[in-house]
Amino acid sequence: MTTEQKTIDELKAEVETLKAAKVEELKAEAEQRTQDLEMARLQAELESLKAGRLPGSVPINGPGVSIPPTERDVKQAAVRQVICGFTHALFGPGASVYYSAKTGYWLPTLAGTGAFVVAVPLALLDFGFTAAVAPPTVSALMVITASNEKRRRLGITMPEQADQMMMKFRTF
Repeated sequence: MTTEQKTIDELKAEVETLKAAKVEELKAEAEQRTQDLEMARLQAELESLKAGRLPGSVPINGPGVSIPPTERDVKQAAVRQVICGFTHALFGPGASVYYSAKTGYWLPTLAGTGAFVVAVPLALLDFGFTAAVAPPTVSALMVITASNEKRRRLGITMPEQADQMMMKFRTF
């Protein structure tokens, strides 16, 4: 073997060594970036918790200021909307009172009562149909709309997520 051939083999070996070292260096840098991002995320979450905010609370007057959700907000977000609609259709005023007591939001019951008072004079014309349908419909729509709004405000999509958030307010 010539010295030139030996030099080429040495160069190839050196290139392979440098490649391996560079790959290891890039892996280490990627791992460090991942750790830095995780550390920043955890620090932000810690600051949020120290400030008394739940993840998902909405800023009000700027990026650092937010109002933590109240128990009433979370209870409204936890309403199962389809079941709420069915119970209002089947049980009318009883369902309205139940959901108002459950969430602490009595406006739907009051609005349903108002709709009934307005519909009573029409009972002679439509045989009580408006008085039977309008109050539960008004109440159900108000409960479901409030639930949607609270979910949007809290940054959640499902009532189960609100149930998880409710654990902050419960003590055993």
